[in-house]
Amino acid sequence: MMAAGIAIQAKGGEYLQSYLPLLDNIEIGNTRMGFLLRAVAGIVIATGIFSIVVSLMGIVGACKRLVVLLIIFQGNLRQKMLQLIQNYEGDFGSILTTAWNFLFLTFQCCGVNQQIQVNDFISTLWWTTPTRGPRVVPTFCCKGATPDSATTAFVQPCTLAVNPATSYVDRIIAAATSFILVSQIRKEDNELSDKN
Repeated sequence: MMAAGIAIQAKGGEYLQSYLPLLDNIEIGNTRMGFLLRAVAGIVIATGIFSIVVSLMGIVGACKRLVVLLIIFQGNLRQKMLQLIQNYEGDFGSILTTAWNFLFLTFQCCGVNQQIQVNDFISTLWWTTPTRGPRVVPTFCCKGATPDSATTAFVQPCTLAVNPATSYVDRIIAAATSFILVSQIRKEDNELSDKN
């Protein structure tokens, strides 16, 4: 993203100078196209810089074992995951849906947020399909679910209500990934301490 914005600002300078007078005379509403082009380039550059900074925080936090940076990174990770879960399709579907189902089974969790507080699945593609039926959480969130049992056509009781006794609705992926990172860092620190 940043490269595209810089290309518009830098490389576009040669061509842009000849077109800017024309673009400044074209108005959409109260906005001149020349201003709009410069603003879009600036926004794209700023977004690219922000993405780089957030990524570096995650990398530095993991490498330097700085839990504070990992917590900040987790907040940004959560936002991205909330965007991605909107394309969740249920038991079957795209590669992204399969990846979500794999995460639910592997980490024994359900969604990005605790489903007992807010149901992430309401904003998904799955929620609007007739194949969902009366289910409020996917079968992959059920305790004891396996890849085979989760893909059956039968509606299982654990999917009909948000209940921590029957499904992992009180566990979230973002917390699981942060917990794994912090646990791994502490484990490695302990191993280093034991060797010394």
